[in-house]
Amino acid sequence: MRPVLHGDVVAAARVLLGVPRAERRRVMRQMLQQASFADQYYKRLKRGHPTWGNGSLMAAAGTREMAPEPFLDDPTYCRCLVVVFEELIRWRSERAAFNRPRKASNLHDRGFHLGVSCLSVIKQGRPQGTQDDKHAHEIGRSGPSLGSYLR
Repeated sequence: MRPVLHGDVVAAARVLLGVPRAERRRVMRQMLQQASFADQYYKRLKRGHPTWGNGSLMAAAGTREMAPEPFLDDPTYCRCLVVVFEELIRWRSERAAFNRPRKASNLHDRGFHLGVSCLSVIKQGRPQGTQDDKHAHEIGRSGPSLGSYLR
C-alpha cells in the first residue's frame, strides 16, 4: 500500500460514516487490503488497478459511497477517524511482524546452522546425535555455507 496521507484518512472515515457501527472495522480492513492489492498490481503492471486504483487508501475508498465530510466536533465522525487510525496501526504492525527477519536462533532451533553446510551432513548419511555428528560439522565448516545452496 502506498504511504497514507491526511486525505486518505479523511476519505476512509467518510466511507465509514455510511457503514453500520458493527461493520466499520471489517470495511476498513477490506479497504486496506484492496489498497495493498492495487499497489502490488501497480508495481507489477505499471498501471492502476481497474477497480481499486493506484494503491492509495483514498483510491480504494473512492470505490465506495462517501458521506460529506462533517466538522471534527461530530462524535460519529471522530469515532470513524479512530477506527481508521486503529486499523492502520494494526495493519502496519502485522505487516512489520510478518516482514521481520528471522533470528539466527530460530533457524538454529529448526536444524539450520548458519555457516555450516547441512547438505554435507545429509550426504554422509549420518543420523543426528551420533559420534560422527561433531566430525560432520567440522567438515561442513570447510565447505560452502547453507546460503550458497539456497541461491
